[in-house]
Amino acid sequence: MTLEEAQEKARASVLEVHKSLDMLEQRAVEMVQQCEDIVERLNAMEQKLAQIEKMHADVQRKLK
Repeated sequence: MTLEEAQEKARASVLEVHKSLDMLEQRAVEMVQQCEDIVERLNAMEQKLAQIEKMHADVQRKLK
């Protein structure tokens, strides 16, 4: 293999690595967005649960 061939092969490898890194970065961004969406839904569920617990406590007081 000549020096030029080796350099071309190295360039191609570097390009493939960059493509892979770009894909990984894009996937990481998507996963972060999914996590943020999950946290948002969990926060909404937590608020709803707090409302239900308050209503339950109110009913318990009225029954006494």
